[in-house]
Amino acid sequence: MANWVIKSADHYLSLLYDMLHELMYKNHIIHADKTPVKVMRIDNNKIKNGKKTYMLVYRNRPTKKTRPIVLFDWQPSRKADHPRDFLKNFSGTVITDGYKVYHKLGRERDDHLTIGGCWIHARRPFVDFIKSLKGATHGTIGKALAYSIHQESYLRTFLNDGNVPMDNNYTEQAIRPFTIGRKNFVLIETSNGARTSAMIYSIVETAKANYLNVYQYFELLLTEIPKHMNDTDLKFIDELLPWAPHVQETCPSRFKRS
Repeated sequence: MANWVIKSADHYLSLLYDMLHELMYKNHIIHADKTPVKVMRIDNNKIKNGKKTYMLVYRNRPTKKTRPIVLFDWQPSRKADHPRDFLKNFSGTVITDGYKVYHKLGRERDDHLTIGGCWIHARRPFVDFIKSLKGATHGTIGKALAYSIHQESYLRTFLNDGNVPMDNNYTEQAIRPFTIGRKNFVLIETSNGARTSAMIYSIVETAKANYLNVYQYFELLLTEIPKHMNDTDLKFIDELLPWAPHVQETCPSRFKRS
């Protein structure tokens, strides 16, 4: 059954995923976050006790002209090559939690890519310090100050652009369903399965962000996409995007828009 899901995602759902990736670049602001996940086999090589890999998550900041998109991107390591490749055609601001890889990318592309910091992450060590006042501090205030000092230029990004948010909570909200699910499945068996999980979580979270019934949306996708495998272009995908009028009418969520 897992192989059926992997093949369906690879043959059909990947077309939608790639289109959403391209459309995400139309936004001026993208949020980025990551979370670890253990994988037992990488490219058919079994690893004793599994390998710590990463699920990267990107979420746009929709405007009146764009719609919400959430994309998961599984990668076997924390190398800069991964976000560098994912964001290679993006120009704008990326909001992160202080992950140094993005700072490196910002320096590489200082004319096209700006990195913004997260004030929620800057606040947390000060909260920990206040909690520790009841006991020994063990240098907690020093760590809090050091983080803010080292991140200062990124924490100031919002001052230069009123559209840039002060925190990265937007992506932390999107990544939470995966972290909750991880408590149950614990690990992923193969790297192919991890890539497929990224694709499916992307479509699920993007569908939810666009107020769709997720089950009905997948049913629609897996019914319609196979009909177009011989098409010479991908124009049919436009009619299957989460915000397409037909999709909104066919797969409405039971939850009301806020």
